[in-house]
Amino acid sequence: MIFWGKARIPIREEYHLIKKLKSLYNEWRNLLKHATSKSYNNRKKEELFVSRFDDIFDIAHTDALNIMKIDSDKQFLIAQRTNARPGCMLGIDKKNQELEERMGKKIDGCDKKKKRVYEEMETLGRVVNSGLLFPSSSRDSEEIDKISFEEIIENPTFVQIRGKNNFITDKLSAALGRCKVSDRDAVHILLATAESFGVNTDALIINRTSVKCTRERFRKERMEKIQNDFNPSQKGPCIVHWDGKLLPSLSRKKLVDRLPVIISHKL
Repeated sequence: MIFWGKARIPIREEYHLIKKLKSLYNEWRNLLKHATSKSYNNRKKEELFVSRFDDIFDIAHTDALNIMKIDSDKQFLIAQRTNARPGCMLGIDKKNQELEERMGKKIDGCDKKKKRVYEEMETLGRVVNSGLLFPSSSRDSEEIDKISFEEIIENPTFVQIRGKNNFITDKLSAALGRCKVSDRDAVHILLATAESFGVNTDALIINRTSVKCTRERFRKERMEKIQNDFNPSQKGPCIVHWDGKLLPSLSRKKLVDRLPVIISHKL
């Protein structure tokens, strides 16, 4: 497979190659079972099997000639499929290598340019929709009409206002932790929820870092509160009890096995 890749010849999927190799092995095993037979058919099968030793073990793609773009590579594959298999692989084709490198750089440059333009268009769209770039007045509307779309993309100058309203409460942080929602997923959920209520999300602090800091602060405050309320030095020694019990489920229709944990101490 390495040499086929060096020859720039597309090959089939690996499971097709394994299937073809197993078929060749099974054919050899069948001939081996009748090796002592002197019949005419067995001798012809053996001769046909041996005559294919010099043929190429073709693993090229079914549509390889249409996929390949370089004519010299196509001619090399066609020649290798003939009986005599003329031709061989020499050193690196400098001419084709330089051509491929130039084409690769050109394609990468086009992809980067497209990506940059799409990002600028997306940024511009968000700014226009939020009303941060142009105020809604008739005079400014006339000025907007005079500005070409190309000039806006080339110079997407705008002032982005950061949100200042931290609306994540302790109860919301606890709910996110109870549902095992990650900080990244919490950002998407909070943004979609705020937009569904018609709230201006530009004024809210919604990003992964702020959500993470808020949840960490809530956990720290909750831990300190529990430590202050439940101080062993003031409450005295405590005993932890736990045991499996059959308790009513939430629906109250059946019993489920639960593990209650109880802490007791002397007042």
